Amino acid sequence: MINKNVSIRQTFALINLSFIAQNYLNIKNFIGSCKQVMPVIKANAYGHGMIQVARKLTELNEKPSYFGVALYEEGIELRNNGFDNKVLVFEPLSAFSLNGVVKNNLLPTITDLSQLELLRSNPVDVKIGVHLKLDSGMGRLGTDERGIIQLAEKISLMPNIYIDGIYTHFATSDDNDLTFALNQLERFKHTLDKLKSKGIDYGVAHTANSGAIVNIPDSHFDMVRPGISLYGYYPDSGSEDRLGLQPAMSLESVIEQLKDFPANTPVSYGRTFITKKDTRVATVPIGYADGVPRILSNNFSVLINGKSYSQIGRVTMDRIMIDIQDGDVKPGDVVTLLGKNGNLEIDAWNWSEKTSSIPYEITCNISARVPRIYV
Repeated sequence: MINKNVSIRQTFALINLSFIAQNYLNIKNFIGSCKQVMPVIKANAYGHGMIQVARKLTELNEKPSYFGVALYEEGIELRNNGFDNKVLVFEPLSAFSLNGVVKNNLLPTITDLSQLELLRSNPVDVKIGVHLKLDSGMGRLGTDERGIIQLAEKISLMPNIYIDGIYTHFATSDDNDLTFALNQLERFKHTLDKLKSKGIDYGVAHTANSGAIVNIPDSHFDMVRPGISLYGYYPDSGSEDRLGLQPAMSLESVIEQLKDFPANTPVSYGRTFITKKDTRVATVPIGYADGVPRILSNNFSVLINGKSYSQIGRVTMDRIMIDIQDGDVKPGDVVTLLGKNGNLEIDAWNWSEKTSSIPYEITCNISARVPRIYV
């Protein structure tokens, strides 16, 4: 955790951990007390800081029993930092990850028989829990219903392996048309029914990502998996605010220099912006190496002292330029790229809609060289 009193770079991401905790509790209240919430903290908690987010959530009275991560390395990092929650790794088990799974008591995803063969041919003294993944229509990882039954029956003959859970992933749970998602849900239910008919204990069933949590209540089962909603965003910009989410990341920098340019002066690479009149330009030390998309060049605004100002010229690796007009600003003034400043606010959807992207990508792309300050 960064101490705000320590001298650091003046470009930083401010992470409000209390907002993340409240988003988690709001989701938990929305689905009901009898169901669990697995916070998805992969990709450094979508750029917010995996260890800091996990620590904040485990301090809660209603702390999560599970965390979800993408990579075995992420699970090992959690263990190295003292977390004893169950950790589901969405990446399928491999020969490379087997030792880390066993040593760190992680829950691997199993998608085919070859992964069970790895466990069978490398017997261990501890029981290993696994989660089976059904590909119900995402067209990515997982196996079909027949494959799930084969895996479950095979596991029933392996004394050192047990099924801790089963899951699938929706492809369109944030769409206005939920037809395909509901078809996926029916495939998942049918698979559960097949397992029940064979007397197979499949553990915790979970399907609901952020979109399904809000849009498909019937998908909540035993546990839900919020990703982007944990950090304050819905997966669709038009979603009704039914969870009371608050974006947890702000991105700020400062004015490092002010210069006055006459008319017909080019600004930045490629001369994509040329002043039409005498123009005061602020230089701000943040660029695409920090996560500001270059495609936003000449097409976004920042907030300074409660007012909005246009970015001009190409976004460079380390700096952007701002048309200050007749604004009352000075070097050292705070520049807000994401977040609130006065009565105005810019969020990741503002950038996403101009870059044909999504908030997931925006927050994940705030680079490691941007210090995180936690409040």
